[in-house]
Amino acid sequence: MTPLNELGATGLATRLARGEITAEALVRDCLERVGLREPAVRAFARLEPERVLEAARALDERSRRVFGRSLRLRSVVAGSCGGCEAELVALGIERVPGAAARLRTVPRVAPVTEVAAPAVPPEGAPYAELADLEQCAGLALGSPARFGNMAAPLKHFLDGSGALWQRGALAGKPACVFTSSGSLHSGPAATLGSMMRQRLQQGKLRLGMP
Repeated sequence: MTPLNELGATGLATRLARGEITAEALVRDCLERVGLREPAVRAFARLEPERVLEAARALDERSRRVFGRSLRLRSVVAGSCGGCEAELVALGIERVPGAAARLRTVPRVAPVTEVAAPAVPPEGAPYAELADLEQCAGLALGSPARFGNMAAPLKHFLDGSGALWQRGALAGKPACVFTSSGSLHSGPAATLGSMMRQRLQQGKLRLGMP
């Protein structure tokens, strides 16, 4: 396994989101390296290891409470990118007093219409249903970038929400979007727009993510 100090920010975030490491373990590793190098580098005017470790333990506790709960604010993701970004968004939601998160994914689509995904995904978050959209207090919608558009599985799911649009069931609910891509030129900005335009058509309120 790659040592923690050799991983970039994305690699560390992914391993944290998947539960492969804890925030406390990461902080302890960082503090150990700081202790070895600080006498020569002298980069810190003040360092409080116990305070940092306390914050890391609190983050670990919040992350353990996020998954598998029936909660109010739900995040629907197209699981093509493994869901790690959505898990990090869910952790951020959990830090807001009174807010809570539930993860949902959507099944893949196939060029042969007879091919269907299993009723329950073999791993990760359960599949989203239209009832999740209607019952949630707000929505964080995520997808990998696909040439400036949302992924096909997510679009297929949202295309089936016409009945909710006719009833105005989603109007007035807050929504934000997020994406990831392996290239600067795969259209992430346009991908965000494709998801948000669909949300605006449903009457949702657009929110930024600071």
